[in-house]
Amino acid sequence: MYRLSVELLIRAKDAIERLPGIYKLPVYHVSYYEELLQVTADEEIRRVLLHSIRDERDNKKVLTNLLGGTWAHLQDPLSGKLKVLAEKYDAFIGNAATQGILAAIFGEESGWADLRKAYVDTFEAVAALDDIKQSSMVGMLVRAFLIVSSRPSIWAKLGMRMFMNLWSSHYSSSCSR
Repeated sequence: MYRLSVELLIRAKDAIERLPGIYKLPVYHVSYYEELLQVTADEEIRRVLLHSIRDERDNKKVLTNLLGGTWAHLQDPLSGKLKVLAEKYDAFIGNAATQGILAAIFGEESGWADLRKAYVDTFEAVAALDDIKQSSMVGMLVRAFLIVSSRPSIWAKLGMRMFMNLWSSHYSSSCSR
């Protein structure tokens, strides 16, 4: 399990470093995503993830930056909090990849406490919104740092705004019940 953790951290650090831009809020992709969802034992999970890492060594699309493109310049109530979260995550992943995951979590200057605080602050900012529709960036918190399936090209074209519209309409209808 330790070898897998190291490989995933190095993969994340390298992919984040290759991204253009200042703020990097990643969603990760693996080539065997469907298989990963179907496994039931720890050993199978490790095997599927190791195969994904090995098969994607030269793949430049192992993650999507949620704060890339126009999202980096959007004036939004959550923009500042998400940018701080991205900075703290980048620092934490860098520490974890170079010092090890345990040192990154339990070390005195690890960055874990800063990352955790930034995450809590961002969720508190969402909770403080009078209406969830005030921010089109709320959906980023649902996906940030997860391993998800690679998006088909149609979803890439439609983007996060459509996802937010669908999510906020569902959220509004479920809250009014």
